[in-house]
Amino acid sequence: MNKLISIIIPCHNCSTTIVDCWNSIKEQTIGLRSLEIILVDDASDDQNVTWNALSKIEASAPDSVIIIHLDKNVRQGGARNAALPYIHGKYFMFVDADDTIEPDSCEKLYYTAEAADADMVLFNCTYRDHNGNSIPRVIYKEHQTLDLSNDTIRRQTLLGNGLTYGCWDKLYRTEFYRSVGSFFPEHVIYEEPLFVYPLFFYATRIEILPEYLYNYYIHANSTVTEYALQHRGDHPAVQFLLLSWLKKHTDIFSKYYEEITFYIVWSAFIETLVFTKNDPESDTAYPFYEYIRSILIAEFPDYSKNHYIRSLGYDDIFAYLEQPIETQEALKNLRTLIKKANL
Repeated sequence: MNKLISIIIPCHNCSTTIVDCWNSIKEQTIGLRSLEIILVDDASDDQNVTWNALSKIEASAPDSVIIIHLDKNVRQGGARNAALPYIHGKYFMFVDADDTIEPDSCEKLYYTAEAADADMVLFNCTYRDHNGNSIPRVIYKEHQTLDLSNDTIRRQTLLGNGLTYGCWDKLYRTEFYRSVGSFFPEHVIYEEPLFVYPLFFYATRIEILPEYLYNYYIHANSTVTEYALQHRGDHPAVQFLLLSWLKKHTDIFSKYYEEITFYIVWSAFIETLVFTKNDPESDTAYPFYEYIRSILIAEFPDYSKNHYIRSLGYDDIFAYLEQPIETQEALKNLRTLIKKANL
């Protein structure tokens, strides 16, 4: 039977959480026979406990489940890359091994994509914790259709206005994705923009659903809570990898240079500062931001002429791109401005 949706799940030492994840998938109203689940064991080091759990899942639904074992750990991005060639579904999506999806998620996403002939369908998620608390992440408040054949609309999506560049709150049409061929960086966190952002240059139609179809579980061992501070350099590094990808695609780089400049400068500099604004001060912090600043100035020497940046009203913050960040005090003052701006 042809598969309607493929679901890619990166797995690492997840023998306990994968049970709830799998249960939420096998109970989908669209029917398990319509789904293909690709489970990637990202070199778990728990004495094959995770691999045995995945093998049991495969044995329970051999017509719907594929399991892949990686000899070396490449983190979530690399595990997703390993699964992409195995997709047989008309559409695909990503689910993390410690998350779940709502029972009607696949059905709603599939029929929405089919009715609109959409390249992607975007949707909301709910944050949940181990105490049963839940907080809706309100990104989309109404059903929308983005016709990206309208260049003004495309440019707005490239600025991130009202959108996210995460990978797991989206359904992708497989044929469309393969025509673009983006990928995830390996061995890093904050990996998703390198895969997702390029798709907005080529999509022609995107549907947005206000429904909460994905449950994102936050716990002490999650990637974000455990590694964010230790891997603060990953966020700008991924943006610079994305910039390299975009520069190789000269047609879109020249046409959307203004939007790309804004996105990279904002993401690599401002967002990184926001993510780390409560970090303990250290003698290594200001050279880190000086390194980011020096790259951005070299890549975008004309950034101050960018009309998106000029219109933001954060001139005092962007002024720090004009001069080296050479002292701990300079970085402290910059973080104070970030906090005052409520970014």
